[in-house]
Amino acid sequence: MQLLKRNLINKNVLIPLILILTLGAILRFYGLGIQSFWLDELLTWGMSNQENLTGVINTLRCCSTHPPGYLSIIYFVEKYIGDSELILRFPSAVSGVLSIFVIFLLGKRLYTYKEGLIASALMAVLWSPIYYSQEARSNSLLLLFTLFATYFWITIMWRLNEKVKLSNYIIFGYFLTAITSSYLHYFGLFLVVLQGLGSILFFIRRRSALSYIFFTYFLIFLAYLPWFPAMLDQMSSDSYNWVNQPELITSLKSYFNFLFNTSRTLKSAILILYSFLFFNSLYNIFKKKEYRNIRAMLLSSGLLLVLWLIVPFVLIYIKSVLSAPFLVNRNLIISLPAAYLLLSRSITQLPFSSRNQVIIVFVFTGLILSNLIFYKSYYSKPHKEQFRESAGYIVEHDHLYKDSIIAGSYAFMTNYYFERKGFDRRVELGANQKSISGISKVISTGNPRYVWSLHAHSVPDEGYINFLNKNLTLLEYKKFIGAEVWLFENRSPDFYYLGFYNPEEWPTGRYRWSKQESIIGFDRKGAIELVLHVSHPDVEKAPVILTVFLNKKPIDKVTFTRKRRISKRYYIPKASKDVQQLFLKISRTWNPYKYGVSKDTRDLGIAVSEIKFLDELPKDGIGFYQWETWGGGQIPGWPHDLPKRFRWTGMRASMRVESGLKNGITLFLLSSHPDINKSPVKVEIIGDDGFIREEIFTESKWKKVILKGDEIKNSKVLTIQVNRTWNPESAGVSNDSRELGVAVAIPEK
Repeated sequence: MQLLKRNLINKNVLIPLILILTLGAILRFYGLGIQSFWLDELLTWGMSNQENLTGVINTLRCCSTHPPGYLSIIYFVEKYIGDSELILRFPSAVSGVLSIFVIFLLGKRLYTYKEGLIASALMAVLWSPIYYSQEARSNSLLLLFTLFATYFWITIMWRLNEKVKLSNYIIFGYFLTAITSSYLHYFGLFLVVLQGLGSILFFIRRRSALSYIFFTYFLIFLAYLPWFPAMLDQMSSDSYNWVNQPELITSLKSYFNFLFNTSRTLKSAILILYSFLFFNSLYNIFKKKEYRNIRAMLLSSGLLLVLWLIVPFVLIYIKSVLSAPFLVNRNLIISLPAAYLLLSRSITQLPFSSRNQVIIVFVFTGLILSNLIFYKSYYSKPHKEQFRESAGYIVEHDHLYKDSIIAGSYAFMTNYYFERKGFDRRVELGANQKSISGISKVISTGNPRYVWSLHAHSVPDEGYINFLNKNLTLLEYKKFIGAEVWLFENRSPDFYYLGFYNPEEWPTGRYRWSKQESIIGFDRKGAIELVLHVSHPDVEKAPVILTVFLNKKPIDKVTFTRKRRISKRYYIPKASKDVQQLFLKISRTWNPYKYGVSKDTRDLGIAVSEIKFLDELPKDGIGFYQWETWGGGQIPGWPHDLPKRFRWTGMRASMRVESGLKNGITLFLLSSHPDINKSPVKVEIIGDDGFIREEIFTESKWKKVILKGDEIKNSKVLTIQVNRTWNPESAGVSNDSRELGVAVAIPEK
């Protein structure tokens, strides 16, 4: 302790240590409450949110695989301070900062203050210790008390080996930190057991040393004995059934990524440093005869760290292969300090001056920090399951859908956020296969009209979603990280919207802003009408193109060169599918906030009105432009006594088949695409029963097309589908901004 005090008084140690602790504290406390609680953190809240401490213990015994230490702490935090994300994560953040200091102490104990400072710098900036310092789980506290326990254990081992009398505070320090680790997490108990076995094996022939060891671990056993029956009960559970059978190479890579950031450059540098340390240690052992005997080598700092890093992983891997797997990286946080201490030792052993070693440490920690902040976007992007955001979406939009019911997975977790947001509603039904009968009873009465379905952490049951899609109409869908929200309407399925924002009431009716790609689904055929509104501020400089598909086939193309609202009509023929899909694809979106127009941060495509189903096809058809008179000379085959009137189509146009035309129709078609010689234009003629004929144009000449009565059959509507349109204005031919398909002329008798 005197040596430690002298080192801390030394400004060459104290100033860097304070700077490292300050940096580590900033990285741990910054954004502590930004991320939503995810499943495990909400379990922490739920299990500790009991009437008394006995309730916490009983909940753990029946429903968890964790000892009671951490949740007992959180119980008192919730009872006397609060239960927000920031408050419940605060103990972990404090423990994370203290771990930086304790790893300095351990590095100083094992080597020198240099290794201690480097290890503390690594602990301060690497992803894993920061992440678990910002999580309401036991891992950060486990890391802290693992460091403490290992510090005291190594001190005990070395003093017993040197036959130096142990002070009471060292034995008590190990007892206190070891039992705390064991009550925090079973992997803490696992490490304490390994330390006990290692102590016994090493001093198996030293009775005086064994007496201290047996006494210490007997005290730990007595202190843990009250929880032992509960631990046996928990061991019979299968709460790790979600863990897959491990594969060695994959597990090693995953373990290495856990210890260090996933950057390939950083990992390559770390492997080089580890390799250097390994060969340098071999050289010191065999060439320099660094250790006077095997006992000294077994208790050397380097070998103890290697065993600390490797043995827990190997034993858990073997157990996971032979029986139920439970190899989970976060549990191996008990070995994380060993990796950082070995890396710090490899840097101090480089054949460089102290100044150059300091430069290497600065560069290394700078790269790690930049990887964390910029590559991983740790502080700028969500990375936990968004329970809060998915619940907030329902809170924000529920007022638009009166008379609704909420179904959800992990109901009490969603209700936590409902309550925190001041929402007076709660999850009323489950959201899985078992919930189908309950939802069936509710929707069979037609009341409520709307059903919210929220899923988080797990993929929803396919049968459950199929049931909802079959019996209800999907109105909204929103995907979050690790969570999804559906809104269904309990009515006969006329149509649904995907890829749209929430509906808005405008003076002219209800509209929805599309995203870049959006879908309108409906289960009817016939003529439809919808209004499209484009409001891009720069549309005159950069035209906006809308392409419309019906069941994946393009049927229209509209080029907007100015802000305007247009009405479009389409004929939907009978199809093999029960549900038709109108797919809208806009060439680009715009963001009102980025354009300085408003505070709206959405990326907007076009505003689309509600679909209106027409009673019948208009007399003049749909998809045609206005009538024109042909003035370009004689049309081959056209009756001389009739006016040459025609109409341009867009990409798709439909017309009635009047009773007088059922025995046959003569059409005159013209394509005037400027590039028709290079790229032929294909025109499909479609009746009520499907495809009738295809005409291919390779030159701009009128073509006479005769459809016989047996081709038309009983069709009431003929549809002309063009594979591509052209725009005279965009082509520089004229000021005509229409998207032109083919000209259609029918002799009027």
